[in-house]
Amino acid sequence: MEKGDQSTLACRGPKLPNVAVAYRDIMMAVARDDAPLLKSHQFLQLDEIQMPDSHFGLASEILEILFHTATLNQEVKASNQPASPDSENDDGITPINTVGSVQGPDFLNKLLSLEARLKDWTCPPSADTSLRQLAESYRGSALIYLYRVMRRAFPLQSDELSSKATTQVASIVDSISQIPTRSLLECTLLFPLFLAGGEATAESHMEYIRHRMLDIIELRGFRNVEVALSVLERLWRLRIARRTTMKSIQVDWPDIVRQNGIELSLT
Repeated sequence: MEKGDQSTLACRGPKLPNVAVAYRDIMMAVARDDAPLLKSHQFLQLDEIQMPDSHFGLASEILEILFHTATLNQEVKASNQPASPDSENDDGITPINTVGSVQGPDFLNKLLSLEARLKDWTCPPSADTSLRQLAESYRGSALIYLYRVMRRAFPLQSDELSSKATTQVASIVDSISQIPTRSLLECTLLFPLFLAGGEATAESHMEYIRHRMLDIIELRGFRNVEVALSVLERLWRLRIARRTTMKSIQVDWPDIVRQNGIELSLT
């Protein structure tokens, strides 16, 4: 990161505490597969989108879209039938939802509107390439999260939506690979790394995400990164085992978090 942007990031946080609260609220909603506790989008709509933030760089609008996506996710969860007690798989993990909800056209239009906003979004100008790549990684993460919600609402389109999510995994890995290792911005990479890891199917992507997270753990000793990586490692092992045995039951990272009582933090 360039010196000018680094000093900007360092002084930004204390000036706008509401933005920091909004960031944590939205990240917690995603991690817990739940709705935001606050109307965090209101704080972000007042934010100066041209000014880098110490938590998410230039991705202020992306965070606002994530808020709306998390809110819609809660609507889908509320309308879905809960998994039956006998749906536990061989690994002792009970999927949260086994029956998808049938949502009307208005709900679909809300989701498609958010997708269009994310695809049309333009990163605020910055001379710092790393800041721009960080913002792009958050855009890709928001798209993955949106496709996850759409997949939950419309399970018949699961294959198409999973393919879209996989495309974003490659985009996120490419963006993060352009951010120098052990730089200050690495402290903000957990969210995109985890969301990408949750949808990664290529061994090369899993390996890159694993090593980038291990490097952060080694340098900074972040316990939350260690916990997040442990969730991904188990998810990857289960998915590889299912490919080998041709099992059709799908396991997702929220299942692992819930079944094991893991306190997942993506901030």
